[in-house]
Amino acid sequence: MDLNTLSGRTLISLDQCFLSQLAIKHKRNTEFEVLLHALLKAVNDKKIVCPAHALETKYESMKMHPDNARKVIKLQNNLSLGFAFHPFWDLVAWKMLKMVRPSFSFQD
Repeated sequence: MDLNTLSGRTLISLDQCFLSQLAIKHKRNTEFEVLLHALLKAVNDKKIVCPAHALETKYESMKMHPDNARKVIKLQNNLSLGFAFHPFWDLVAWKMLKMVRPSFSFQD
């Protein structure tokens, strides 16, 4: 997918803990179930996308039971459409590099 996929969509940042709750506990909690289906419908209706926080997903999921980690990563992939936010410190480094090397280009 390319960035045109994001056109007209609202970007939503989901905390890893919240994402885990949606993926793992949604069948035991009606409110999570309703919210999960609303998010998936909005992604399918091309209204939103929830880019991953790749490092956070990786580090948090490592501590989980493998079955739960797979559920969280699968949900994240469905909501993110393969997009991810750049880690904060990468953005800082790239902006600093841009100050000393104006020809440097990146998409923030």
